[in-house]
Amino acid sequence: MEVKEKIEKFSQEYELSQFTFSNYCSTVANILKSLLKKHSLQYQIVASRLKDFSSIENKLIKGSLPEGISTIFDIDDIAGCRVIFYLESDIQKFSNLLYDEFMVEKHNLRYSEDGYNALHLVVKLNKNRLELMEYAEFNELKCEIQLTTVLFHAWSEMSHNIIYKLPDGLSEFDEQSVNALKKQFGEVMKNQIKPASYTFEFINERFEKLKQGKQIFDVNFLQSIMFALSRNEVYEKVSLLHQFIIEFGDKTPDGFNLTEFIPKIIQKSRELETTDVETALGSMYGFEHYHVVEKCLDILNQIRYLYLEDTLDILLILSIDDGPKIREKAIQVLINLCKYNLKVIDKVGYFPQMQMVSKIKKELAIAIDFNKWVVLKTIFSNLLKLEFDDVSFTDYKEISIRTGTIGLNSHLQEIRKEVIDLLEYIYQNTFEIEIKVEIIKILMEVTNLPRRVEYNQQIHELVRENANEVISWLLDNFAGFQLLEIKAIDENSFRLKQLIPESEEIKRLITLIEMDIEYEVFKTLVGSDLSYSRDLGWREAEDLRRAGIIKYQNEINSENFPSWEKRIVSIATCCTGTNLWEFGNFQTFLFGIGKLKPSLAKNVIINNEEKLEVFLPNLIAGILYSDKENVAKEFIKDWITQNKYIEQCAAVFNLVEEHDFELMEQIFLKASKETNIKALFNLLHAIIRNVDCYEQSSILFVEIVKELSKHEQYNWTSLIWYDENSILHFLKEEDLEVILGELEKYNTLGVHEEEILKPTCIKEPEKVIYFFGRRIEKEIQMQNQGKNRLIDKYDAVPHNFYELDKFLIDKSEIILPQIIQWFNKSEWLYQWEAAQLIKNIFPNFEQPLQEFLNTLIFNGEANEAKIVLRVIKEYEGSPVTYEVCKNLIRTNVGNKEMMQELMSALTQTGVVSGEYGFVEAYKQIKKEVRKWQRGEKSQEIKTFVVEFMRYINPLILHEIRRADKNIEMMKRRYNSQ
Repeated sequence: MEVKEKIEKFSQEYELSQFTFSNYCSTVANILKSLLKKHSLQYQIVASRLKDFSSIENKLIKGSLPEGISTIFDIDDIAGCRVIFYLESDIQKFSNLLYDEFMVEKHNLRYSEDGYNALHLVVKLNKNRLELMEYAEFNELKCEIQLTTVLFHAWSEMSHNIIYKLPDGLSEFDEQSVNALKKQFGEVMKNQIKPASYTFEFINERFEKLKQGKQIFDVNFLQSIMFALSRNEVYEKVSLLHQFIIEFGDKTPDGFNLTEFIPKIIQKSRELETTDVETALGSMYGFEHYHVVEKCLDILNQIRYLYLEDTLDILLILSIDDGPKIREKAIQVLINLCKYNLKVIDKVGYFPQMQMVSKIKKELAIAIDFNKWVVLKTIFSNLLKLEFDDVSFTDYKEISIRTGTIGLNSHLQEIRKEVIDLLEYIYQNTFEIEIKVEIIKILMEVTNLPRRVEYNQQIHELVRENANEVISWLLDNFAGFQLLEIKAIDENSFRLKQLIPESEEIKRLITLIEMDIEYEVFKTLVGSDLSYSRDLGWREAEDLRRAGIIKYQNEINSENFPSWEKRIVSIATCCTGTNLWEFGNFQTFLFGIGKLKPSLAKNVIINNEEKLEVFLPNLIAGILYSDKENVAKEFIKDWITQNKYIEQCAAVFNLVEEHDFELMEQIFLKASKETNIKALFNLLHAIIRNVDCYEQSSILFVEIVKELSKHEQYNWTSLIWYDENSILHFLKEEDLEVILGELEKYNTLGVHEEEILKPTCIKEPEKVIYFFGRRIEKEIQMQNQGKNRLIDKYDAVPHNFYELDKFLIDKSEIILPQIIQWFNKSEWLYQWEAAQLIKNIFPNFEQPLQEFLNTLIFNGEANEAKIVLRVIKEYEGSPVTYEVCKNLIRTNVGNKEMMQELMSALTQTGVVSGEYGFVEAYKQIKKEVRKWQRGEKSQEIKTFVVEFMRYINPLILHEIRRADKNIEMMKRRYNSQ
């Protein structure tokens, strides 16, 4: 159609529809005003206009109308509305509302560092409105809605009138001056309009925070926490309070004490029950009591220096709470309170630490149990440190981390002296050997000089002075020290020698240690190689230990047995359970006694079985090696009958090569009856480590696994490692099915569970896929019953495999058709997990997968193309998928919905870093896809690339705008502090 004919056609259409378009403009404007009022959005003006036909005619003459415009109704902006806001953030809020109110056909962001900034939306009335009689005439009519701010609008109007409507010949009259004006407009936008816009945003944000903060710190809100009907409500309100305390500090009303209020909140939470939270994604576990307490502790951490004594009272109570998570959090806040902080030191010196010491002195009037000691130990260790860490922001994007030595004054000297006295006092008033040993270790910390930073002579003298006091105390009490206490001194004595090499008292202390015969034996049999001697390498220390063990084993006879029996019991009682790892050499020694001198070992057990409980397996296992009279087995039988030492009986078979399956079966029955989990684990470990007995023990192995799973004890998988001799190879098919059935119960599958699946992967890979299918079915059932939660969720298919993919990847012709069938199931979870499983097996989109997907594509079925697209999405836009993507494009020409989904898949980025991370990622994707046009003969691919550029460019623009704003707002937040 010629331009002249087109102008005439459009003119007639315009003339006939002008009145309708005019009414449409007014209607859209009224809808916009109503929407603004309803949502209380501040704006300057809503304007509407009907595009003048002369403007359309001019574009027709110049040929500047977009392609495909064949009628006036195809033009986006015949009807136009403009809303001018004061704040950019209101534009975003309002645009979201427009998506609910209209059918948005186009979303055009105009964003430039030094140019026009606005959001243009092309909309139609939605179906609900068009069904109403008064709107029916506007069917298919478009309206362009322009959203901008007062500042941007002023700039736009000025630049439009001066730059874009230049009088004829003005540019030729003085081109240099006109260009200067254009440059000035750009600089005004960049250097003044945009900064002012960001500052307005920041001021408004701060103002809204102030208003909300006033409400949060109001007595009515604070009291509403106590009237909450659920623990979830308590948590949400306390979280909000914490957020505003971070922002403004304690702004609660006069007379309102947060440290009196927080215990009330905690008590309130304790009285309520945990209830689930219903979300759009399903049920989620509600907040538990410890969540509320942790948030209260966060508040205390923020105000800890304002209400020091009250805060200490609360922390000392919570630090011995029954809940381990509460204890851990309370102790962490205590650490924050007592450790040295440079900013606090500058303001109040060492007052917090002095208060802490004073408070502890009062607490010592009450008996110190082990739980209280754990807290005190943490406090003392931090009070004795001579270093500080200081973390501060230098600007909005940089953090300064400083370390140094704290300043010495009389207060610091007093704190250290008080701590030493307190430790010595607690030592004299406790009977707990673990506490005594730890006190000695902390006292030895007093001798530590700063390790990370330089220190002056005054600090060195302070530490020497403290060390001399500690050494004197150690010498005065040495005669009463037990073996573990001497060990604690010995392992740290090297520091004393370094600190005061000339000290006669240190030499005397070391001599006392070296002359203690019982400790010399203990030192050989207990401890790590490093603790044996710091002057030796670990191999030399190990050789000396072995030689000492052999010497002592050979030395024992019937004559000196009473003294050795006493010594063995003495050493055994030093094992507290938490330090069992240090007794490995002692266990070797006892095993040797049982093996070399079984009659003496038998007597040791008869006389001291309760005291030697932890080490009974070593003695019994040793006796078994040379047992001609079945003495060891009789011990085990008697203990099983008496229901004693079941765990130790099971452990015996971890230490011997030959298994008595009849005894092991009896132990299993007894352990199952008594739910003795440790005994079951010991039996399982014994079975797995003895390769020669796999055929006989496989049945018992399966029974133990079933019993452990019954009690939700799944750590047994960590005992099994896949190899050609794995016990899994000796299981019958039905037994392996049982094991796989137990694995279905696991919430998550990790590296150890993969070990269980590997043999099946090799022999029957389809069973592994079937296994994952059963897990998906279980997850669906749990969701239907409301049991599967967003927290502690049951994951049917793990997020990635550790090694399982290597065993499945070569079985693609078997497993891929099997997995693809899941996409045909009605439950969406099957489709979701199918794509995840394929990604796990083919993490790099390997060739077998590509070939399989291409086969699906060229089958020509629309459903199969959708399956391919769903798989591609899992690879987050990786270039390895590009060839398959191109085949999708070639075979699905005209399928706009699929092309849109493909564009979405190609712009997946995975994890990015930095404010401009998405910008850089999108630009790289754009660069890679643009390469598709090189040497490409397919017109479909070329057309797709053009459309993709239109798709990704707005995304890049949006991310640039978002990142710019975030950075500018961070600058202002930082500078306002």
